[in-house]
Amino acid sequence: NADAIPLADVLPAWIEALPIRSDHMEDLPVYDAICYLLKNKRAEIEPFLPILTPVLKQAMESADTLFSDESRQYLASL
Repeated sequence: NADAIPLADVLPAWIEALPIRSDHMEDLPVYDAICYLLKNKRAEIEPFLPILTPVLKQAMESADTLFSDESRQYLASL
């Protein structure tokens, strides 16, 4: 539930830690959550789009990054 999380406080640190480079078990929930925020046009994520866009592209290009099928399709469509 995105409303239960103080996104304005959490997003800067969370996005700064991307892309995930070691513990790829975290990939699925992290990238699914980012896709959720993007799909639902959450205003809190908009200021981070210039940083997030190349990070997501880098993650998509890595063979090590895990995505759900839905998230992979959504991110590929951006």
